[in-house]
Amino acid sequence: MDIRVGSKQAGHTNSKYVTLQEKLGVFLYMCVTGLTLKHVGERFQHANDTLSKYFKEILFAFSSAPIYTDY
Repeated sequence: MDIRVGSKQAGHTNSKYVTLQEKLGVFLYMCVTGLTLKHVGERFQHANDTLSKYFKEILFAFSSAPIYTDY
């Protein structure tokens, strides 16, 4: 199952300025590098509040049904 498909089934979609793929990219980049929100904000050229919001959105998507129960 494609994670993007499962995420969209759970109601997670593109926002006005940030695609679902970019949200996932921010989440994975933060998890892998361990960089601060400030550094990630510079890398992705978004406000820290925006990145924090989308990081939490993807985190909750992975920890809720159907993704968590399937994987």
